[in-house]
Amino acid sequence: MGPSTLSLRFEDIDTDGATAEIVGPYGASQIIVRQTGDYLHLVQMFTVGPLYTTTVIDRETRDGRFMAVHARHEYTDTQLVGFTSRPEQYYGDCAVEP
Repeated sequence: MGPSTLSLRFEDIDTDGATAEIVGPYGASQIIVRQTGDYLHLVQMFTVGPLYTTTVIDRETRDGRFMAVHARHEYTDTQLVGFTSRPEQYYGDCAVEP
């Protein structure tokens, strides 16, 4: 499997209140946020079962970007192009926008 591109947008991150929003093609969803040391964990749980996690690590990669890992814990019997049907994991970096 080769390189891929994944774009996620998180807004209204409130580490004290443990909440944030992830903005996707179908609108925004409320998610859970936890900051532990140099790690910011963003957790999205779906009512039908899947769990997605994104962790941003306070380690600069380049040009003010930070290390990031995204994992999708999901399995469906039917595979459709463009939709998650098997577990996935992505490694890379992310930008922080004002």
